[in-house]
Amino acid sequence: MARTGGGTTTSGEGLRPPRVSTPWLLLAPGLAWLTFFFILPLFELGRVSLHDGGLSNYRNVFSDNSAVITRTFVYALVATILAI
Repeated sequence: MARTGGGTTTSGEGLRPPRVSTPWLLLAPGLAWLTFFFILPLFELGRVSLHDGGLSNYRNVFSDNSAVITRTFVYALVATILAI
């Protein structure tokens, strides 16, 4: 068994095949954080907003504030064009 300067074997005897679960174990903390602090609250907010009145709540908001919403999108469009 020949050795190189770094102490690894040249025949590959010391290498283990990668485990399939390793990437998932590395992703687990980030996925748990994303689930508990982003995805679950997002679904809870959606459920609460649709609880009383359903989509009529959103219809009322858009009809009462249509001028403000239109102005906001116009400003965003102008800012985007100027940035390009």
